[in-house]
Amino acid sequence: MLPLGGALLIAMFAAWAIALKLLTNVIDAQLDAKLGNATATLAENVFPFSPELIGRLDRLIESRIALLDDDGRVGLSTGGDVLNDVLQSNPEQYAKSTASDPVFLTFDADGMTWRAVVQALPPGRDDRYRFVVAAASLEETNAAAREAAILLAAAMLVATLFLALLASYFVRSITRPVANLAAVANSISEGRRDIAAAVDERNEIGVLANTLADMATRLESYERDLSETSRLTGLGDLAARMAHEIRNPLTAIKLQLDMLEERVVDDDQKRVQSVLDEIRRLELIVNSALSLGGAQAVNPAPSDAGELLKDVTDLLQPTLAHRQIQLTANVEALPTMVLDADRMKQVFLNLINNAADELDGGGRIHLAAKMQSGGGASITIEDSGPGMNEPGADSTKPLGLGLGLKISREIVERHNGQLVVGESDRLGGAKFTVSLPASIMSVPTN
Repeated sequence: MLPLGGALLIAMFAAWAIALKLLTNVIDAQLDAKLGNATATLAENVFPFSPELIGRLDRLIESRIALLDDDGRVGLSTGGDVLNDVLQSNPEQYAKSTASDPVFLTFDADGMTWRAVVQALPPGRDDRYRFVVAAASLEETNAAAREAAILLAAAMLVATLFLALLASYFVRSITRPVANLAAVANSISEGRRDIAAAVDERNEIGVLANTLADMATRLESYERDLSETSRLTGLGDLAARMAHEIRNPLTAIKLQLDMLEERVVDDDQKRVQSVLDEIRRLELIVNSALSLGGAQAVNPAPSDAGELLKDVTDLLQPTLAHRQIQLTANVEALPTMVLDADRMKQVFLNLINNAADELDGGGRIHLAAKMQSGGGASITIEDSGPGMNEPGADSTKPLGLGLGLKISREIVERHNGQLVVGESDRLGGAKFTVSLPASIMSVPTN
């Protein structure tokens, strides 16, 4: 503001000086015109020169009138001794004047500055006189100029103050939002992301503020994603190491069960087959852990989705009942679907187990499946637990690694479906919704 104020004052002073000079020139020009008109009128008038004539003209134009002979002596005058002495002592200043080319003089007399016009009379006008003189004191014009200078200076001062206030307003309207933006940028540099720019201007500054706020929001999302990626990378490495160690004894268990299946009777053979199915599912989980971070491979084939959900329910109901958890199912008739049955069974088992882990003192889990109005199928798993802390979190249990939901979502997406986490209106806890598209429905053949 100080440089701006200094520049404004200098500009105003320069404008005042120029305006005062122009005003003074205008006043001087008007005085010269008045005196010149008086001398021209006397030179051209047909009335004879007389004290009454020049006396009336003196009073009319508030000037002093004098008539000089050929030798420069004052013959008739209203200017008194001062004007007479000046004119008689400086004849060379007006001797060259003519009827058409008057001479303008400025001189000091009796403590005042005078302005005079000397014009030669045309031949035949009056043989007694050779020149006509009109003179006026510059004190009145100088006083008028001083008064105008004071008024102009006051106007300039008011204008300067107004412009200073206006400039201060505009400068503050620019610097205040910029300062707010700087504070927001400083907050971002200090690690804060939950910021909002305190700028409400609807201009480029406002656009910049909104962009900065959006950038902070996106930066927070990027940092959160990066942190989650780093966490999952570490967990994936740990899971891969554990899966590698588990796979060898799991293979040995499967081999022993294959040999046992050949020796058991029919009733027990079904049970052994069920255990072998779960061993194969465990192998899929181990292979998923080994390939964590890569795309989940699926091997789709026509499958009975209703039987798949029934198998999951029958497998988990006895185990959950020991934990005082009631698992209920409402599965509508579903068409044959082209999907990887083992992978999808892994998805439903993960989601049900996640829900069960939240029911530490018992509770309810409900599984439902139905056809969607626009085609496709929808499978929901709801629980009566505390719900999810935030969308996308795997569970609230202290030792949850966050891998179950990630693996399940990847498998569902490999089937061109969608896994959504929300809140259950039915039971009050979490709700997992698996939506499968109509494109995986198998077309029946006759």
